[in-house]
Amino acid sequence: MWAGADPRSSGPAWGDDEDFDDEEYSSALTAAAYSKNAEILKRLKPDAKKDDLDNLLACAATFGRVETVRYLLDLGAKPNDKPKGGSTALGKCLSSSLQFRSFGYGDSLYGSPFKASKYSVSDPLDTFRLLLERGALWRPNDAREVGQVRRNLYECEPDVTLEIVERLVKHSAGLQEAIHSLLRTPAMKKHLVPVARNLLRMGFDVRTPEQKAEDARQKERYRQWALRELASRYNREEIYREIWSEPILHVAKRYKLSDVGLAKVCRKLNIPRPGRGYWAIKAAGKTTPKRPPLPEPSIQR
Repeated sequence: MWAGADPRSSGPAWGDDEDFDDEEYSSALTAAAYSKNAEILKRLKPDAKKDDLDNLLACAATFGRVETVRYLLDLGAKPNDKPKGGSTALGKCLSSSLQFRSFGYGDSLYGSPFKASKYSVSDPLDTFRLLLERGALWRPNDAREVGQVRRNLYECEPDVTLEIVERLVKHSAGLQEAIHSLLRTPAMKKHLVPVARNLLRMGFDVRTPEQKAEDARQKERYRQWALRELASRYNREEIYREIWSEPILHVAKRYKLSDVGLAKVCRKLNIPRPGRGYWAIKAAGKTTPKRPPLPEPSIQR
């Protein structure tokens, strides 16, 4: 720069052994955007009027250069640059940056059982968070891009996927369809077993059949516990006798409940109640429906 070099001139990068066409050459600005040191790009002084800041932003996001991304956003780079909406930089962060950072950790590469932790991919995650905070939207171009992100996440611990989904949902940055597509494969569901219930709370059911069966058993165990607790507080036979002797509104007051509250108790404890209009029919001296017997409680001991 001191000698008068133009950082915008294009040419082959240092160390390139292949013969590239002219259109494949890159500039010093582009190389600086890829660099880990944001100060290099700052010293080259990119100009929003002269330079394609959006492309530089995508280059920086490709390797998770969070400080460079921050600098370019502050300089005027658009977080969403796609014609139909969406962020190229955010897509690069998920499809490329995660891949480079998790390389060497996953079992598909060297037979290692270890997955990349949040710490291992901290730079891509920091870049991802920053882009979302600036309004970037994840709009993958096609199924191939979604598949690449999915393969990257296979090489990371499940909580990395959990955070990505949580933040996409929090910032309304990802379409439900795209997130479902990312998580839908059997291999991904198996990978996400440790965080499946966390994802379920956000509306993404990635539980395995075994998890669903266990959840159903736990739900039934809780239901039975709640019924036993309720039965210990209320006498079924006594309530049954009372609600068939006078309107439930009167009975409920003695239990310090509303009629709706006592009706819920009856439903849970399997206590049959008089139907609508029963007391009006009885007051008119007409024949009322026969009172059904009190069935056995549906409580397992």
